[in-house]
Amino acid sequence: MFDAIRASNADGAYAEAERAAVRREATTLGVPEEVVVALESLHEDEQELKRRRIALDFGDEIPYTDRK
Repeated sequence: MFDAIRASNADGAYAEAERAAVRREATTLGVPEEVVVALESLHEDEQELKRRRIALDFGDEIPYTDRK
């Protein structure tokens, strides 16, 4: 499920339709809702740590993107 969440957010947005698709697949696989929520939270934490690491290496500008 974690990889499905990561793939759904690869474009920088975890859209509601993607979130619903992840939940449908989780249901099919017997993964409880609370586990999906925890994995989504873990992914958000991972993304924040990545942003912080890049900021330490490169400052406020994230290289190779138009995002800050």
